[in-house]
Amino acid sequence: MLEQLKRWNLDTGSVEDLVSLHAFGVMVRAHYETLNIETPEWLDAKLRQIKREIVQRNSDENERRLKVFKAQLDNLKTPTERKAEIQKEISRLEKMQVA
Repeated sequence: MLEQLKRWNLDTGSVEDLVSLHAFGVMVRAHYETLNIETPEWLDAKLRQIKREIVQRNSDENERRLKVFKAQLDNLKTPTERKAEIQKEISRLEKMQVA
């Protein structure tokens, strides 16, 4: 797993794989510290990269889910609600043309 951590790049692994790899890296870093050995720079750099990637992928997934739920909510609107929204948008656009 250490070699996998050393060779990791942005295009490899699922979020679950990345979380596992990050946890392994944190454990290795802690072991270096326990033994009073200086942590290799590559290890800290990889842990930062992996954490950024996990956060970014999680953010992307949350954004995707938000769009799905908004679309589902929009599909539940009645024709009257949709008509009111369209009329409101038309009014807004017409005001922008006058200004």
